[in-house]
Amino acid sequence: MRAFSCLLLLACAPAPPPPVQYAEVTAASGIDFVHYNGAQGEYYYVETFGSGVAFFDYDNDGWQDLYLANGTYLSGLRPEPLPVSRLYRNQQAGRFADVTTGTATGHSGYGMGCAAADYDNDGDQDLYLTCFGPNALYRNEGGRFAEKGRELGVDDSRWGTSCGFLDYDLDGDLDLFAVNYVDFALERNVVCKQGRIRSYCEPTAYAPVGSVLYRNDGERFSDATQEAGTTLEGRGLGVAFSDYDLDGDTDIYVANDGMMNFLYENRRGRFVENGLQAGGRYNRDGRAEAGMGVDAGDFDNDGDPDLLVTNFSRETNTLPQQRPGPL
Repeated sequence: MRAFSCLLLLACAPAPPPPVQYAEVTAASGIDFVHYNGAQGEYYYVETFGSGVAFFDYDNDGWQDLYLANGTYLSGLRPEPLPVSRLYRNQQAGRFADVTTGTATGHSGYGMGCAAADYDNDGDQDLYLTCFGPNALYRNEGGRFAEKGRELGVDDSRWGTSCGFLDYDLDGDLDLFAVNYVDFALERNVVCKQGRIRSYCEPTAYAPVGSVLYRNDGERFSDATQEAGTTLEGRGLGVAFSDYDLDGDTDIYVANDGMMNFLYENRRGRFVENGLQAGGRYNRDGRAEAGMGVDAGDFDNDGDPDLLVTNFSRETNTLPQQRPGPL
């Protein structure tokens, strides 16, 4: 009887959910994008990096479209046609169409990261693109875009990487944070070698630089970096926003390459770097790793945000879990 009862209970137990299965459908979806890094034998450091992507509904049809940042040529033979970043419109049913030309989003600079949001509160999504070179802000004007980076004061010409929109001062409009990497220029290319063989340099060959926080003032943006206190210099590659201390405003986390990460705690529009106290600067051994990317989310469903930092090869990724008190 005992054996029969066990079998009965097992038979009534719910079946485990089927495993999630993914299928690679790039070609079938109509996306034919190939990233171009411009490498022609000069070992420019920027060539070792990929570029960012953003899903956003640029035409307000309820379907997520796709923007892919692209590199460009740096020296030597100019490719024809010139590589550009590309926007693909989601036509539903899993098919995309390249609408780069029609939307005027074919940026020909060396794109690195991108983020989309309605910064001007007109009901459609705009697009910001960080670059190795001047950054660009594409304002959405009814499905066609106008590049306004210089006009709006957000065309930082340093090596930009990740970026994102946030309302750091709680005034109802979206501000902008752009992460910068290192002080590198083509005319100051450092020659690095592995033994006698020419190779790409390590990050430490180039000095870290500061990121930039732009305040949305309506007609244009103002550089609020000094005023807001987000002034530390780092080799920034990733950024994530969350209210980690649950005080009602947005904090900023920057993943740095080969040096301590930054956790900027927002204290009503003025930031204080609190990574050491909160446990977010280093890995569990107290060492800086080569931070590549970062995201925030409540993975344990306890009501507060946690972090996941991805690091370079032969390093561990880190998962700072939020607990009562610091991370």
